[in-house]
Amino acid sequence: QLVLAGSHGTVLHVAVSSEGRLELLQKAKMGHDIACVDIHPFGGQEQSQFCIVGLWVDVSVNVLSLPDLKPVYKETLSTDLLLRSVLCANLGGVDYVFCGLGDGSLFVYVATFGGGKFELQLEKKLTIGSQPLTLSLFAGI
Repeated sequence: QLVLAGSHGTVLHVAVSSEGRLELLQKAKMGHDIACVDIHPFGGQEQSQFCIVGLWVDVSVNVLSLPDLKPVYKETLSTDLLLRSVLCANLGGVDYVFCGLGDGSLFVYVATFGGGKFELQLEKKLTIGSQPLTLSLFAGI
């Protein structure tokens, strides 16, 4: 799975063909420029059902369904600081969406979904540092 953020708020869902070429599966237009994207699957799934897109101007986290890139949920962060990074992860059987901001703050949301419904509930706001956060997933040995 591969999702790309293009200019002017364009989201592209692409796949690599058997010949090694990129093929466009779906294209969507967001309301503002894109700050960050993540498609890590929740709950140990092999393929992600959702794409998380962070936007610059309205400082929001948008959940799009895969493979069709249809909007299923939007959460506007309670800050005027810029969103720099989003990450989906399952920790201890709980699905989370982490949002890193430009001032070193981290918003932690619990994600719940099922039956065609998706929700984010704010768990915590933390200050990790004073520089923009870049989030990445890693696996322990």
